[in-house]
Amino acid sequence: MDNSLAPSFPIVVVDDEEAILFSIDTLLRMAGLNNIITCNDSRKVVDILSSQRIEIILLDLSMPHLSGEKVLSMVADKFPDIPVVIITAAANENSAVRCMELGAFDYVIKPLEEAPLVTAVNQAMSFRRMKNAFKQSKSFHS
Repeated sequence: MDNSLAPSFPIVVVDDEEAILFSIDTLLRMAGLNNIITCNDSRKVVDILSSQRIEIILLDLSMPHLSGEKVLSMVADKFPDIPVVIITAAANENSAVRCMELGAFDYVIKPLEEAPLVTAVNQAMSFRRMKNAFKQSKSFHS
């Protein structure tokens, strides 16, 4: 039995609702992604990101304490290499545009379905790999 983690670095899922965290965790695992950290308190995100390398973040917009937009701003400022995929039930154009302007990679609407969620996650991971490869080749050639 293969016990390897995919992706190599964890996907962090941030939502204040335990049922949503469980649902996303299950959908990702069904898609073969098993390196997942769930977080139900938006105030803990920066600590998680500061303590280890993270692949991507799935971030709910509507949360107590720190809103998803506030967390997105902090991540974009302190951890600009980590793609953030917004997950939200609030499907409005202004919110989506604002999140993209703040640095979100993608925006997925609840209720979550497997295909759009997994597609967004895979695209964010591919984007990060390409970005890192470009950085490495750029520093290699300088």
